[in-house]
Amino acid sequence: MMANYMTQSKKLIFILALLFIINYIPSAVGYGSNDNTIILAADDISLEIDYGNSSTRIIQNLSGPNVLNITQSIAEVELYYDVWGYAFVTGIDGISSNSNNEMYWQYWVNGAYASSASNVFILQDGDVVSWRFVSSQVDYTGNVIQEPSTFFGIISISLIITVFLGVLYHRRRM
Repeated sequence: MMANYMTQSKKLIFILALLFIINYIPSAVGYGSNDNTIILAADDISLEIDYGNSSTRIIQNLSGPNVLNITQSIAEVELYYDVWGYAFVTGIDGISSNSNNEMYWQYWVNGAYASSASNVFILQDGDVVSWRFVSSQVDYTGNVIQEPSTFFGIISISLIITVFLGVLYHRRRM
């Protein structure tokens, strides 16, 4: 009976580890930041910065390989780098995100919300980048954006709870 319990414990640990890997590893890799690929600058980029105070700046005919590069070419940018080296913009031209005003810098490319760091979003010729200083993650239609990881997190937690309850039920029957 004890050997059977140990086997079940090992299975539970394996399942929990697998769920962790499925949920968290894809968000930590996959942007190709260290693959030594040469990225050419995109041309004819338009950049719009909406400062959230009825002030907007539009610059056209920019060139650069990624969103961060073109933004830094025309504006003073404050950054936060996470542990994987992804850059997140916390301020543009002296207007900064903070917990007091609950406003954040977010960007869209060609009208689509960009959910990756600005230094890894590779631009194509003719792209339109729009930075907006907003109070929450909203798209152009006003809908609140849900990150894809939220769905997988809910599924993972549900599976963990189900497995845990199954183990408890099985142990009680023994």
